Amino acid sequence: MKLYEITDAIEAVISANTNLETGEISEAAAELLDHLEASLEEKARDCALYYLGEMLEAEAVTRMAKQLSERAGRHRRRAEWLLGYLESKVPGEVKWSLRDPRFVMRWGVSTQVQVEQGIDLMTADGRDRVDSEFLRAKVEWSLDKVEARKVLKTRPIVGVQLVEVKKLKIDAGGPRRSGDSNDEG
Repeated sequence: MKLYEITDAIEAVISANTNLETGEISEAAAELLDHLEASLEEKARDCALYYLGEMLEAEAVTRMAKQLSERAGRHRRRAEWLLGYLESKVPGEVKWSLRDPRFVMRWGVSTQVQVEQGIDLMTADGRDRVDSEFLRAKVEWSLDKVEARKVLKTRPIVGVQLVEVKKLKIDAGGPRRSGDSNDEG
């Protein structure tokens, strides 16, 4: 979807140098953009507008994906309920089946590994009741950046530091604060 009009030459460079599967723009695009006959301001304006369009499109797709995921969940829950209902009503003999041109319904038999009832692997007592050879732990470490920021303002933390990161920001709608370097008002 094209939300903003930009120079055809810049649009062509970006489009021709974008991997359609990953969305990544190749490094060659930078050199091609540099050699276009346009002012830095024109290139910057068009790239900023393209950026805004891509970010808005990404947000729209994310919202739609969330809605579709929620919709899929509703379908899945209804399907699971229907399966549970059928399991409670259909005769439990392994040889029973129902054939229809669109499906075959039958009982299947399989073997599963289950932790015995009453054993909670989340507790030390529960883990002691299972052969440790077959246990594995999943641990994920991350830094509590909010708390670390608070502490770093008062004292150092080993292995952690505050760094200033300079990043270009592009906001839709133009300048929002007085004093911006390109503020025309």
